Parts: sequence; C-alpha cells; structure tokens
Amino acid sequence: MKKIISILAAAVLTFTSLSVMAFTDMPEGSGYQRAIEKLSALNMINGYEDGTFRPDQFVTRAEFAKMTVLALGKQEMATGAAGRFWDVADNHWASGYMNYVAENGYIKGYPDGSFRPNENIPFEQVITILVRMLGYTADEVGYHWPRDYIDKGSVLGITEGVYYNQKDWMTRKDVALLLDRTLETDINGQTGTKLIDTTGFKLVENVTVIATKEQDASLLSDIVKTSSGNYKYTLPTINEFVGTTGSIYLNKAGKIQYIEPKEQTKRTVVVNSVVDNT
Repeated sequence: MKKIISILAAAVLTFTSLSVMAFTDMPEGSGYQRAIEKLSALNMINGYEDGTFRPDQFVTRAEFAKMTVLALGKQEMATGAAGRFWDVADNHWASGYMNYVAENGYIKGYPDGSFRPNENIPFEQVITILVRMLGYTADEVGYHWPRDYIDKGSVLGITEGVYYNQKDWMTRKDVALLLDRTLETDINGQTGTKLIDTTGFKLVENVTVIATKEQDASLLSDIVKTSSGNYKYTLPTINEFVGTTGSIYLNKAGKIQYIEPKEQTKRTVVVNSVVDNT
C-alpha cells in the first residue's frame, strides 16, 4: 500500500545568512559577507590557516593575480615555468598566476621589466583588470587611463557604494565585493552571458530549494529537489536552504556548490513524498 505524505519542509523564518560562517573574523551581516562566502565556496579566494580572512588587510599585486586567475577558472593554465619578470623567481608561489595575467593582458608589468609582486594593488589597477576581464579593450573604454576604466566600472555597476581614490590601496573585503560583482556582470557584447558562466560554473537563477531526503524519503541521500529539477550537491548544510529561493551555482560536474538566497524569509514548502509500505 502506498501513502502520500505531505510534509511541511520549512516554516516561515527570518534569516540573515543561511550558510556557515567560513571565517572567524568576518562579522555576520557585514556588507561584504555574502561576496566573501560565495567566492570562498567557489574556490576563488582563500583565507588563512588560522581560520581568518583578514578583511581589512591590503591586497598585493601577486595576490590579485591569483584571484584573477581563479575567478576566470584558468588555474590549470597558470604554470610557474620561466617567470617573465626579473623580480619574480621561478619558484615564487604566484609565478604561474603572474605569468598568466601578464601573457593575457590583464595585468601588465612595469617599464623596467618588474612585476612588483609584494606591492599593494591600488584601486585604479583593480578596476582596470576587472573591466578587462569582462572583455573590454582600450578602443572601447578609452585611452585616458585610469579615468576611463574607473568610469566604465561605475557604468557597469561594479563600484557602486565603494569609494576609493584612484591611488588608494584596496582591502581584501572590498576586492572580494568588486570581484563578485564582476562575475555577475554580462560579458562585453554577450547580453545574458555573465562572466561566471564562462568560468566552469553554471548559474541558475530564481530557483526554490524544495526538499532533500530528510523531507522527501523518495530522494537519494545526495540529491536535492528544486523548482528547476533535481541536483546532486556538495554542500554539507543543504537542509538549511530548504524553502529558500535564489540562485544556485553548479560546478563542472553539475553539482550544486553554492546557494545564494535572494529573499529574507524562508517559505513554507509542502512536499508530497510517496512511501511504499507494500
């Protein structure tokens, strides 16, 4: 005999964050929290061995070279062989990243042939690189550097609410915020194709998480039911997202690697689960 059991999967509940705090020094509810958590979950930024993120620490040119490569999904192409710059040893931890960004025109070296990997990166360089990541060239942006690139970043919405003078060094939290916004921006000339879509991840928007095996016994233990279909997942805390609507990020294997809720309340979801008692 088969029975259909209706289960209330999630009561209405106000929340500020549905993911486990990744770093010990990132205050919950801070403006940059979501960006840092997302980029960390997608393996595009890293924290430190002591569990901190150090959000107010300045970012170096070597560190931003690595962030750029990881955000573009090109880490396999970033080799450490034969450094291009006299001040970067071949065995430098970021040699491969610096080689890649230089060879592909994202970050340039200095006229004296140096890269200055330990130099803190200023706002004007960060926004220039982000605009280039979206496929814009000087012919399209303009040749008055850095003003034209800063203006383009503003038009694209990347720098909204972030205030820096062009020579100011950028903090890790603000770099994460701008990088996240860049990933969610359409590529130049490709309306509807965001940068994130080209990095090995697939973004599926306006998805409601309906149930896992905990709410629906008919599901396998590694499957989550959503309004856009069933997916395997890598998240250890998937049940926290049941009843929420937002965006899901699928990795190359088609598994959910990150969920970004867009609403401030969970919904009550009714799951019809078929139980076979025969």
